[in-house]
Amino acid sequence: KVGVHSSETTAFSKRYNRAALDAVLTASNLETQKFAKADGLDVYKIVLNVDDGACLFQAALPAAPDDLRVAWDDASLPSSDDTGDSIIDGLHSANFKGHRGQPTILIRETSGRWTLVHEMMHANFWRQRQIDGVRSRAEIYYETIDNENKTSRDLSALEADKTNANADAVASDLDERAKLLYDMQVQSSFEEVADESLLLSEWSKLNFTNVTRQSAANASWYINYSRKVAMSDQSEIIKQIDSLDDIAAANGLTGTHSKLKSTIEYLENIRNEVSGLANSAQVEIASITHPPKSTASTNVTSALTSADMALVSMTNAHLDEMNNPRELIALRAGNRRLLERLKKLN
Repeated sequence: KVGVHSSETTAFSKRYNRAALDAVLTASNLETQKFAKADGLDVYKIVLNVDDGACLFQAALPAAPDDLRVAWDDASLPSSDDTGDSIIDGLHSANFKGHRGQPTILIRETSGRWTLVHEMMHANFWRQRQIDGVRSRAEIYYETIDNENKTSRDLSALEADKTNANADAVASDLDERAKLLYDMQVQSSFEEVADESLLLSEWSKLNFTNVTRQSAANASWYINYSRKVAMSDQSEIIKQIDSLDDIAAANGLTGTHSKLKSTIEYLENIRNEVSGLANSAQVEIASITHPPKSTASTNVTSALTSADMALVSMTNAHLDEMNNPRELIALRAGNRRLLERLKKLN
């Protein structure tokens, strides 16, 4: 029912309204569209060049206005088939220009119900953050700017005098930066992992119906892709820590190593959680057979197109707004600057 709220927690301690998910788990695609509208979401289809006979699952939705089509194109990576179409299936934001504060979903007209529910979950997470007073990605990014400025000052002090106190100050800065990165990832790459893991879990328990097995296989791939993006970002922090650890070792600054070790353990715990989710996804796909049986392979990668496979190996693929928000892109640039400073100290 619309308006019912029952908060629950899923991966990465993300809270959401369980009642809104339960309302659409067994719904038809049309019923899902109607619920989204009744629940106050703006949902538009993206009209693309498609083959004759393609299933237009979202045909009943209104077409996206021009300003939102521009937002879709900006967030999309062009396909390799020269049609000019993007390869993303859906997009959610409450910050589209001209639509700020209004949860809005854009979805390919050929995308199925899984994608629609996935994007609705992004809106669900966003609304829960408003209720809980969680700071936004932009607010987190401003904190990373302050952190970079402080780290830069502390690095200058370390350059001038390689003491335990100066090295410890930089170690504390990197620890804060690791936690700021995680907080941002919980609203970007890790939200994708949490979203798909939750839906895949419901599907494996036969609670999430009227979706295809191939959609579940795609979910498993996307969990792994988002995990790789997140781990790539975290590896930049680890490089900074390793570089500072080398400086500490070369100068006999033993106390700094202990500080850095606790940050590494923090990052390892995150890696273990996300790797566990990725592994669970593979197990769920391999062990569950939904009637009617599909000819889709249980090997997720074998079901992907060559264009999809190329994306898996792209280090900084601009696949979607959630894995590559502008705040995270800017944070990555800051990480590179700090790493260069640290390397020069070695």
